[in-house]
Amino acid sequence: SDIYSLAIIAYQMLTGRLPFNAAAAGEHLRLRREGMTLRPSNFRSDVPFSADEILKKALSPKPSDRYPKARDFGDALYNALTDAAENKEKNTETEKAGLKDSPVIDEQDDLLS
Repeated sequence: SDIYSLAIIAYQMLTGRLPFNAAAAGEHLRLRREGMTLRPSNFRSDVPFSADEILKKALSPKPSDRYPKARDFGDALYNALTDAAENKEKNTETEKAGLKDSPVIDEQDDLLS
């Protein structure tokens, strides 16, 4: 139950909403039995697919399908999110470097030639 609870908190931190949002208790139980159907990446494009899969596993209706230890869940989610952030940062740096390396045409140079 600790891993499940941590996964709900992580989902809410990433999306700003709960993974199972229902008005009635019966509907809430049905949604929990189905497992996570709305992926965090449905709400935020910067959440990697790997984080979706990690949360789906941690929110599995069957406890035996979840991570065996909270540390395993935490490490997996941390790695997925930091890898995605590092890749995004590298892509941004590459794009900036590409712009710096591309020739810039100065309008004044065109007028002078």
